[in-house]
Amino acid sequence: MSANAVSWAWEQKRVEKNEKFLLLYLADSADRRGRWANLSDLLGDAADVMGIGTQVVQKHFATLIEKGLIRKADRSHRLCLEPPSLGAFRLSET
Repeated sequence: MSANAVSWAWEQKRVEKNEKFLLLYLADSADRRGRWANLSDLLGDAADVMGIGTQVVQKHFATLIEKGLIRKADRSHRLCLEPPSLGAFRLSET
């Protein structure tokens, strides 16, 4: 978990409540290097924690990408949170 990433996620204003919940879950689930073992499993776990369906979580995840809060890193298929003051906080599938 990165306290900086979680703090940044809390500060986001342009997200709906379930999008923010997912953003917080992603930030809190990352290891110190900002990585998780499996994106599919992580989103499934997020659905369980949030009490909503996996398709709904995937929709919110796509919305976070559209809003520029998560992006694919160049030349890789890694996903990154985008806290501007911290640089890209890398959330990567390994």
